[in-house]
Amino acid sequence: MEFNLGYGITAFLAAIFLSLGALVLYGSGSELSNSSATFAGQLIGMYTSSIGEWSYIIIAAAAFSTMFSTSITVLDGYGRSMGRIQELIQGKHQKWSYSFWVVLVSVGAFVVISQFLNDLKSLVDLATILSFVIAPLAAFLNYKEILSDDIASELKPPKWLKGLAVAGLIFLTLFTIIYFIVLLRR
Repeated sequence: MEFNLGYGITAFLAAIFLSLGALVLYGSGSELSNSSATFAGQLIGMYTSSIGEWSYIIIAAAAFSTMFSTSITVLDGYGRSMGRIQELIQGKHQKWSYSFWVVLVSVGAFVVISQFLNDLKSLVDLATILSFVIAPLAAFLNYKEILSDDIASELKPPKWLKGLAVAGLIFLTLFTIIYFIVLLRR
């Protein structure tokens, strides 16, 4: 129940922020900076000028909270996911696995982000491409996990849902192949 409530609130807030972003940015004629720090300042400035100077501290706090909580969520999610993948590959649980992956992802993220401090578009492009290319592998590992003996048979998904998962896996794989074909033709 709480999990679904959280998803519902998140979806609602995402729609609100998307709408607000479209209203603030669309037609403003502003050229957004490629520098991450300047971009953040521009974004906060646009919201403040649209809503009013009184909202600056609220918008700045909301922007910081959003990025900070997203960073923590990503570190936790990657740490857990990579720990589980390691467990599946090695066939045993390692107590230090979660901590190791959180530290590795933190260091890796710091190195990558520090290389793109003044080229935000390239950072977003890199993240998008990596997510797109890794998606079939993640889908396959997820599918393999739901078929494992670790899950009780009454908790396993029905056949139609397994079929949908296979269709999604095929879809992701085909689009990744198409992406590479288009990329190689450029």
